[in-house]
Amino acid sequence: MLHQIKLAKPPPEEKKEKSLSNCSPPPYLLSKMEQLVQSSMQPLAVDHSSRDSLRRRAVSNLQTGDLQDAIRSGLSSYRITKTLAALAPIPSQRYPHDILPECLLLGKAYAQSQEAERASYYLTQASAIADESPYPEISTNAALYSIIAELYMLLGLADQAEKMYNKYQAAVEKGYGLEHLATSDCYNLLGAFFTHHGRYEPALSYCNRALAIRIHLLGPNHQSKQEQQEARERARERAGKRKYKHVVCVCFLLAIICEC
Repeated sequence: MLHQIKLAKPPPEEKKEKSLSNCSPPPYLLSKMEQLVQSSMQPLAVDHSSRDSLRRRAVSNLQTGDLQDAIRSGLSSYRITKTLAALAPIPSQRYPHDILPECLLLGKAYAQSQEAERASYYLTQASAIADESPYPEISTNAALYSIIAELYMLLGLADQAEKMYNKYQAAVEKGYGLEHLATSDCYNLLGAFFTHHGRYEPALSYCNRALAIRIHLLGPNHQSKQEQQEARERARERAGKRKYKHVVCVCFLLAIICEC
């Protein structure tokens, strides 16, 4: 007669304990997890002082290269700023552009972390705020587009950068006119942008326009001859014959600007 033999199963407690012991994370991960849990359990103080402190910390971390801490502080500051705007008792005190510093900071931090989608999310918000001309100074509103364009360049998104530079040009020309040093600076930056991307015809056009403004306002002898010669030599070393005349124009203009 055959007897059925049933294999003994370990008690549930022992099996569970064995399973957990096999899946336990290493000590350094446990310490990190405890820190994250503790930080997440601490409520954020919703006030301007806490927001400003987080802003300063985020900027400091970004400067020192601690991108993850910069992002954490920036996100906390972003949430506080959004909450403060929502809680404002008077609609006229709800300033949506208050989140602009956070959007620019997070855009740069995510860009440096090679997280293009998240960076673009915050840069899109920054662009929408810039379109509303949130500040009384013409130069500040115009410069916003330039800053956003540079961050798009950091992401390698040349098309979006060009759109921002076009808005930068429109804001400068509208605010200062066509014969102003600020307009010359704008044209010079656009010339450098197009030169960087190998689009030499528009680059040369912008550089010539910038140079004409400088000569008209400052005189033809304002630049340093020695610096100009050094700029030409640098351009000759770094550029081929095809690019030479375009790069020289950019270097020439930069030499003049340094003298102002």
